[in-house]
Amino acid sequence: VVEVGKNVKSVKVGDRVVVAHGGHRNYNVVDERYVVKIEDERISFAEAAMAFIAVFPLAAVRKTRLELGESAMVVGL
Repeated sequence: VVEVGKNVKSVKVGDRVVVAHGGHRNYNVVDERYVVKIEDERISFAEAAMAFIAVFPLAAVRKTRLELGESAMVVGL
């Protein structure tokens, strides 16, 4: 984080974060609701980003209530 707005409470300058809905950019302006801190210094930005991306297919499986043995088709990424 290089700068925060006056009403931002969840992060501060210097925090390491990943962002939902941020696109593939080094810098972005986003609402703090979409920011997740990388708390563990041993986790790289690349690892944090990949873990964050993994949430989307997991959410899709849960939302569709797929069960063991059922099939699904994934279109796009």
